[in-house]
Amino acid sequence: MSRLRTRVIAAVLAAALVIAAVFGIIAAIQYSAFAATFVRANGTELVFQGEPFEFAGANNYYLGHKSESTVVALLDDAEQAGLTVIRTWGFQDYGDTNGSGVAPDDFEGVWYQVWDDAIGAPIANTGATGLEKLDFVVAEAAARDIKLVIPFTNNWNAYGGMDQYVQWAGLDEHADFYTDERIRDWYKDWVSTLLNRTNTITGIQYKDDPTILAWELANEPSCTGSGTFADGECDTTTITEWVDEMSRHVKSIDRIHLLGVGDEGFFCGDEDTWTLTQEFGASGYGAGFGENCSNGVDTVALASLRSIDIMSMHLYPDHWQTSTAWGTGWIEKHAEAAADIGKPVFLGEFGVMDESSRADTYASWLTTVRDTGVDGALFWMLASDQEDGTPYPDFDGFTVYCPSDACSVATDHAALIPGEE
Repeated sequence: MSRLRTRVIAAVLAAALVIAAVFGIIAAIQYSAFAATFVRANGTELVFQGEPFEFAGANNYYLGHKSESTVVALLDDAEQAGLTVIRTWGFQDYGDTNGSGVAPDDFEGVWYQVWDDAIGAPIANTGATGLEKLDFVVAEAAARDIKLVIPFTNNWNAYGGMDQYVQWAGLDEHADFYTDERIRDWYKDWVSTLLNRTNTITGIQYKDDPTILAWELANEPSCTGSGTFADGECDTTTITEWVDEMSRHVKSIDRIHLLGVGDEGFFCGDEDTWTLTQEFGASGYGAGFGENCSNGVDTVALASLRSIDIMSMHLYPDHWQTSTAWGTGWIEKHAEAAADIGKPVFLGEFGVMDESSRADTYASWLTTVRDTGVDGALFWMLASDQEDGTPYPDFDGFTVYCPSDACSVATDHAALIPGEE
């Protein structure tokens, strides 16, 4: 090869490298600008466009199958109350096309997944009676500058959830959801479907939509199910390994959105670490409740996983047979644990059934949230008017309507968050 030809080739290669570097820099700048439109984790804080991000909001489970007017009424009430985040379901699983399955109620003709005999697997409903319903929720939330937290499945049998996967597989234990290879693949397929979906209203793929604040792997994953099936063999290792695998799958598709587990926040430690029992006394379920590895949840181990961005906790003294003071300690203990592992933490669900004390309890807890650096709090649950103009019923005893004293407490909390009005 002549020296001239060698020099020409070297020059061409050098030019190509320069061009590649330039395009790489441009791509990096574009990605950085794109990522800046999302809330991100920075150590123990959430940040948005370089500023700390805190949030106040509520849960609502019915948005994904109700009429458009019912969705609008709920989001209008949330916006008027100053709530900036709504947590709502990203799942509705029928057993078969005739509606049979583990869910105790139907979804008024709306379903997101159903079993298909022809392929021997669940299939997604991407049309008007399926995911187009969720498209509308996301689009309407975006129009009000409300962000969403969306779990991919449910530990409980409301709306199908984990036990529906177990039934589809022809198995008979709740733990099979975490361990059966077919079920794990079906769950991954569902996650991929949701993340890669293009919203039919906005034209934005879900994985690229900053309206979504965070994904959660499940609502309250646990070794204990709804009783549809026996619990089976399951412990903290079972759930932690499942979370590790599934969180890595989510991040392989969506690197930008925050990802949480969606767990209730149970700790796993020896008796000498049961600080809540020591300070407030035993739960009605016995000493160490919430701290003794019960239900297969180790919230610190889960939140410490590399692909998990934010620690989760829920809080229900009525169901857990604890006191509201214990609940304050619960918030404080999670704030300390999150700080220890260098991750943000939020209160994903909380509620008390006594309406006469609800507002005062929420005010106390939300003060603790602010004082301890917890990044957000979402009460269970906000409801509004239905299509016929009547309020959505208070089925579980925790429902909050706006206006009300409890709603005003959430509004006051939201107004104290920097940057909110």
